[in-house]
Amino acid sequence: MSQIDVPIDDTPQQRSMAGRIAGYPLVTILIGFILFMFVLQAIVFGNLTRLFMVIVGAPLPPPEAKGLPTDPDALAAYGYGQLVAALIVVPIAVWVYRQVIVRWCEGRADVPELALTTAAKRWIVIGALLSLAVIALTLIAVMIGGGEISTRPQELLLPGIASALGLSLFAGVAEELFARGTLFRISEQHIGSLLALVITAVIFGVQHADNPSATPLSTIAIALEGGIALAAIYMLTRTLWAVIAVHFVWNLGQALLGLPVSGNETIGAVKWQLEGPEWLTGGVFGIEVSAVAIALWTAVTVVVLVLVVRRGLWQGWGAARAAVAAGHGNRPVGIAG
Repeated sequence: MSQIDVPIDDTPQQRSMAGRIAGYPLVTILIGFILFMFVLQAIVFGNLTRLFMVIVGAPLPPPEAKGLPTDPDALAAYGYGQLVAALIVVPIAVWVYRQVIVRWCEGRADVPELALTTAAKRWIVIGALLSLAVIALTLIAVMIGGGEISTRPQELLLPGIASALGLSLFAGVAEELFARGTLFRISEQHIGSLLALVITAVIFGVQHADNPSATPLSTIAIALEGGIALAAIYMLTRTLWAVIAVHFVWNLGQALLGLPVSGNETIGAVKWQLEGPEWLTGGVFGIEVSAVAIALWTAVTVVVLVLVVRRGLWQGWGAARAAVAAGHGNRPVGIAG
């Protein structure tokens, strides 16, 4: 198996009873889901945004209101609040991953998958460019395919930028620390790459199944694009920085243009509206369900998985179980000390 060289500390760690229980794969994944997707995403991020709105004196929308605030002052405060919330929550999410998931649950003293090596920095750039390319090619295909892109006036430029940065930074980091850093990585270590890909795709798709305007097609698209494609990119690069960059820029590009992101309305630095057949534009859910975007991400996935196999970075069931039996079940696959 080809390995990526990252310094690893193999010093034995003393484990408490609670630590040993937390170290069971399903328990660790459950802890990660609760902390990242429930506590940090569903509770902390949203409440910090609302707290910022209260502090600056912006009117809060009623509890039953859905979507973005309609009051201009509230909308501006909401946009700034999302960036402030992300700047607070993202460092906490990284700390939770390092200290709770890696050190306490897995008993590791090192976190090579988050090491900011020269290779990781290179993959950040490549990942960002990849997402920009897919967005650009999808929008070009919309115009070539007979669709139209119209622009509406957008007066909230800075709040729109702040909101796009906040949402994308939070999703790019927190979701990846759970989906690829915890769910996929730990599954792959224990049951191999294939089952880990399937599990990640199903769970990632289901997570977005109750998004606004979600359909069975959007759930499948998210499972393919966000589940399998991002996991494949992690397998090839063996650094979480690559998938964080892909996820961050994918969301940021759409949000800055005012396009819906996975069904969620965005403020936008500008306000683009794609007009044309839904199979081409993605409709109200966003370009994730555009046939063009699905085809492009599928092509990326196929190419990346071929490279993964050729470079020996794919782990079969037998190799995973052998690693667990040898006491190495907590070691990230494909990263050698």
